[in-house]
Amino acid sequence: MGRGERVRRSRWVVVGVVVCVASLSVLSGASASVRAVKSCSTHGGLETCAAAARIHHPQALFVKVLSQPHQRASVFWQEVCSNGSRSVYRSGRFQGVTPIRRRIAMPFAVPDSCMFSAQGHLFHDGSLRVVLQAEVP
Repeated sequence: MGRGERVRRSRWVVVGVVVCVASLSVLSGASASVRAVKSCSTHGGLETCAAAARIHHPQALFVKVLSQPHQRASVFWQEVCSNGSRSVYRSGRFQGVTPIRRRIAMPFAVPDSCMFSAQGHLFHDGSLRVVLQAEVP
């Protein structure tokens, strides 16, 4: 292999490394993480608990419901999301067998903020935990 060919290969290696580093920095800068923002828990008889939080610039909202023992639970959720001068209220409910994790649709792609709440209810005795999660930058 001549000197010219080694220089060309070295340049391609450098270009490859630069592209990889640039890609990683863009991906890491653009990534968001899902975090628990508020939770409630209770135990004993037929249990209910509610959690509420204000989240700034959420990219996604989730409700997570856990119980011991695993059993049927119902969840009622509400959100008021604002974007500029507009605010939209939405609510809904769902049921399932724990553990449950449900993504809640938002009225705006990335709102300025959302007031988000959820209330969980167990159908039988046990311990209950409701966790509000948000994907934020």
